[in-house]
Amino acid sequence: MIHLIKYRMVEPVKAMNDRRAGSRDRHGSMLAAIRGRFFACLLALVSAATSVCAASATDGATGTRDGADRERAHALCLTATQLIEEGEAQQAYESFDEAQRIYEAIDATADRAKVLSDMGKIQTDLSQYPIAMDHLLNALGLFETVGDSQSQMLVLNRLAIVHLELSEIDKALQRFDQALTLARNSGNNERAAAILGNMGIVHARRGDHLKAIEFYTRSIEVPGADQDPRKTAIFQNNIAVQYARQGDFESALDHYLQALPLLEEVGDQQLLGEGYNNTGEAYLLLGRLREAEESMMKGLRAAERSGEKVTQQDCYLNLTSLHEARGDFDKALRSHQRYAELREEIFSEAKAAQIAELEAAHETRKKEDEINRLKVEADFQDVQLEKHLQVRYLLILSVILLLVILAILVIGYRRKVATQRLLREKNEQLDHLAQRLKRTDQLRRELVSNLTHDLRSPLAVLHGYLESLLLKDDQFSPAERRKHLEVALAASSRVQRLVSDLFDLSLLETRPEDVQREPFSISDLVSDAAQQYGLLAGEKGVEIQLDIDSATPMVQADIGLMERVLHNLLSNAVRYTTQGNGIEVRVQPDGDGVGISIANSGPGISAEEIPLLFDRYYTANGDHDGDNGSGLGLAIVKKILDLHDIEINVSGAPGEYVSFCFRLPYADPPRLQSH
Repeated sequence: MIHLIKYRMVEPVKAMNDRRAGSRDRHGSMLAAIRGRFFACLLALVSAATSVCAASATDGATGTRDGADRERAHALCLTATQLIEEGEAQQAYESFDEAQRIYEAIDATADRAKVLSDMGKIQTDLSQYPIAMDHLLNALGLFETVGDSQSQMLVLNRLAIVHLELSEIDKALQRFDQALTLARNSGNNERAAAILGNMGIVHARRGDHLKAIEFYTRSIEVPGADQDPRKTAIFQNNIAVQYARQGDFESALDHYLQALPLLEEVGDQQLLGEGYNNTGEAYLLLGRLREAEESMMKGLRAAERSGEKVTQQDCYLNLTSLHEARGDFDKALRSHQRYAELREEIFSEAKAAQIAELEAAHETRKKEDEINRLKVEADFQDVQLEKHLQVRYLLILSVILLLVILAILVIGYRRKVATQRLLREKNEQLDHLAQRLKRTDQLRRELVSNLTHDLRSPLAVLHGYLESLLLKDDQFSPAERRKHLEVALAASSRVQRLVSDLFDLSLLETRPEDVQREPFSISDLVSDAAQQYGLLAGEKGVEIQLDIDSATPMVQADIGLMERVLHNLLSNAVRYTTQGNGIEVRVQPDGDGVGISIANSGPGISAEEIPLLFDRYYTANGDHDGDNGSGLGLAIVKKILDLHDIEINVSGAPGEYVSFCFRLPYADPPRLQSH
């Protein structure tokens, strides 16, 4: 792993995108934005008032107006600079744009060119390269008009960077070459050396290693350039990297070794550690393990002296590779463990440093804001000393403007809260509607499934017997024909009963509001129901016994639905009571209502079956085919009682009995009813 120590461009490409973000305090961005906008508005209002006052001047109005406009543009530039420091690039661009229009109006070419150059730089930072290109080209033309070659070099350098970001390598090199020509013509060897280094970086990025080496070398060898040892060492390292990428590790090692004495002269332990580490890595790639270890250890010691843990980490990583190459895996493991420890320490320190940096940046920004505010106020007082009355009005207007802004923010916040609350309510309504739709769809699916399940068997019987009558009518005797018709009629009756029960249950589930509570005599209702089922019970040899208190008060419920409950419970009791056993129906007033119980002796029921009794299509004793009932009677009972907020209790024992009990509320207090 060869480490590239790059010499930074005059305007480094990556730094242009990262420099602002790296120093920005995210937690204070909102306050900084409001503060920046306030200063911008304040300075704009100051300039506006200045313009108004200047417009009312007498014979010397033209010169005074130009001076006021220049001051206003200067104030806008100061505001833009402050906004850039706060990370508000777009607002800074708008302030610069207004300033350049003022400079254009008063024919201040040089000032306008500088502002356009800054606008191009902002757009480059924002990655708006076509806009940046337009501004920089305009600035270049204006600098050519005023003959400012130094500024032309700066703009050409920025143009080259824009071309580089657009992957227009040839155009970037052309712009760098133009800047190099200006630097040579003006005798600025320092700038020429820097541009040559930039061109070397471009060729390295292009993958043209030979060209990169050529330009790095030319940058080092520029005559008359005051090349400090640090810069020369960095370029030597860059040259070594290019040789390494070509696989020429001997040449790479040679340039690394040339850089080491310069780094020793500089005395920068961090750079020295990186240089020795790179040299050791080159030795490692050449298989010279002893020299590699010596260089890596020197790099490690230098890095430890400088306290630079990143370089220490790289050294330990290379030492891990070295020990692996020697087959000394114990040392390799120790080196890798130390590498992992340093990596964790670097991560923790980076987090702590980031927090400290944010706090320091926040405090610094507060102080800078205060200093800038005092400067603006002082400049404002000096310039507007003779117009103190206008200044007073302007300050009042500024306060009002600030209050208006705060009021707008408060109103906006309240509207946002109200909108969020409204959206939340709407979402809840939509969720409720979705649940209802889901429930409706589920009921529809269940109804279709149930109809398919319950109607298939009786319809098949009905169809079979009717088809037999149709095909073999002349072969059947009257008795056989009557038997077939009775079976078909029984199947038809069962279909009718299933459809009726399903319709009733569906109606109860979808229209609970149809429950009409009214007072009625539960004793009479129970007696009538028992009488209706007495004949059917007698045919089976089953006796229905009534135990009804004559003083039973009136109850409050839907009489039609309660009649359906009693019929379903009695029908269920008759169906499951065997011959010789009985059914007991009791109606007894209780403390807070009238208790009704229907119990039958016979096969009984197990405790495991009790929770399943009120499920749809469940029939006792394992009978699920529906021959003895639809399996919906008890489900209808449970639904009706649920609509009345009444609980039904079931008890029983296998081979003994089953009992259903529920309580209806009084229509009136028992005392008044008895009286």
